[in-house]
Amino acid sequence: MSSKLEWCMDKKNGIKLIDPNDNLTQEYLESSNEDLENAKIVTGKWRTVTSYYACYNALYAYLCKVGIKSEIHDCTIELMGTLGYDKKHIDFLKELKERRVDVQYYLKEPQDIELSKVKGFIKETKSKIKNTDDFEIEELRKKLEGLAKN
Repeated sequence: MSSKLEWCMDKKNGIKLIDPNDNLTQEYLESSNEDLENAKIVTGKWRTVTSYYACYNALYAYLCKVGIKSEIHDCTIELMGTLGYDKKHIDFLKELKERRVDVQYYLKEPQDIELSKVKGFIKETKSKIKNTDDFEIEELRKKLEGLAKN
């Protein structure tokens, strides 16, 4: 595990283990679906913002499934490797976050968003949520607990 994850585990609003919560998982998935539907309608910077949150909320739904809380977006994204995401999905969400920050805070011109990639990320995350069993959740939590003790 990276030193960035260790840093995240040490921060007040960083990565914390909580009880898994299927209700919150479903609520974040619903929010993700709503953001995706909005991304299809809006244009400009709001397409970038809603596309990012469609993906981020899907990812956060997975965190709720396994019992992780993280209020720092960079820390949440840093967890993706530990959660079994491939480099393509990690890089996609990192880039989408950078684009969101650029258009939202620095008023940069929005770039085209490929909604098919947003849909693909969400589909991958829903598959992870559906297919992660209790044993995998325990193993993941043990890894993070070990990191917190270092």
